[in-house]
Amino acid sequence: MSISVMMHHRVSDYEAWRTAFDTATGAWQQAGECSCHVFSKMGHTNDVTVLLEWNTRERAEQFLNADKTREWMHAHHVVGAPDIHYMTEMVRIRRTAAD
Repeated sequence: MSISVMMHHRVSDYEAWRTAFDTATGAWQQAGECSCHVFSKMGHTNDVTVLLEWNTRERAEQFLNADKTREWMHAHHVVGAPDIHYMTEMVRIRRTAAD
C-alpha cells in the first residue's frame, strides 16, 4: 500500500533547486518514490510544497530522514529543515460537471 508524503520547505533559489531536484530523480525513485507534484505558494516561488507518493512509509522515512538526504537538501538551496507529513489517503472524490 502506498502512502503520501507532504514536504514543505523554503528554497533560496527555486530554479536552481528545481534543476538539482530533477537531476536527483533516480535516487528518489530507487528509494521508493513513485510520483511527485511540486507546488509553490501563489506569489512566493521559493515557498515550496512537494507531494510525493512512496511505496512504503518505512522507505520514505528512511530516505527523507537520512543524513545524506538532509545534507543534499541544504547543499541544493533548501533553507532550514523541511516540514514533513506522512499521510494515508482516506477517500478520493472526483468531481464532474454532473455533480
